Amino acid sequence: MRIAGLALAGVLMAAGGCGPGADAHERQGDRAYSELRFGDAVAAYRLAVRSGGRADLWAKLGSAGLRLPDYAVAAEAYRELAASDALRVREATQGLDLAAQGAEQAGDFVALRAVLLSLLSIAPQWATGTYALTVVRHVPTTPEERLALLPLAAAAAPDRRTADSLLGGYADVLRATESCRKGIRVYQSVLRRTESSLLAEDLLRGRAACALQLGREHVDQEPWTAEGWFLEAVDAAPETDIGRLALLGLGQARSGQGDLIGAALAYQAAVASTTDPDSITILAMEKLNEIATARPPGGAVLEPTP
Repeated sequence: MRIAGLALAGVLMAAGGCGPGADAHERQGDRAYSELRFGDAVAAYRLAVRSGGRADLWAKLGSAGLRLPDYAVAAEAYRELAASDALRVREATQGLDLAAQGAEQAGDFVALRAVLLSLLSIAPQWATGTYALTVVRHVPTTPEERLALLPLAAAAAPDRRTADSLLGGYADVLRATESCRKGIRVYQSVLRRTESSLLAEDLLRGRAACALQLGREHVDQEPWTAEGWFLEAVDAAPETDIGRLALLGLGQARSGQGDLIGAALAYQAAVASTTDPDSITILAMEKLNEIATARPPGGAVLEPTP
């Protein structure tokens, strides 16, 4: 193919030490562009930017990528244009916006993802929610990308249920990657407004998992704070493993406060929450036995509650 041949010739000449530099590749690209051979233009401009990525070269590569069209190439070129010349950020933003429109119309959602992420990096105010909604619906994304895209997608959602589902996903990503304190606020916000019982069940489990994590983070140094988080986890998911683990944490927090009776009640609740003994039950029983053999200040041994 002519594009491959042009690229290969450039590589061979450069390897031999006598090939054309950035200026020669740029002239090749200009000639190909004027003759509407946009594939050849992209190949030549790519060689040119490798030799020296001036802003003008990135702009030409972006334009050729739009005309080819190869929207992923355009995304890279316009992002680099903005990085290489702060005075041309608006030009790069407009190029990316054209690339986003073209990629969405062509159904090239992988390229749309690349364009949208470039837009977010240089001009987040231009990154429309409709593009984000399309990307999260059609293309796998990393957790870091979902942190950026899901709120935008929720803002463009066609109905409340879709928006709530997207925000619930956003809370899940916050819990897994960044901050349970932020995540739990999103869970609570969506729970106040959702009309879907199925979604509410998922949100409650997520909220409980966040509260459990926050309780564990505080239990050693701030047992009173931890107690509140564990109680919230139990309240949100009382008949789940998350809720039962929170009861164990609650017992630990109360022990840290010196409240052995309150701790025993929490451990007993964990034991009573299932008829099938499991690791949680075993651990709760071990904690109860420790409390039963502990000697309080008066010297008497506490009797385990039946």
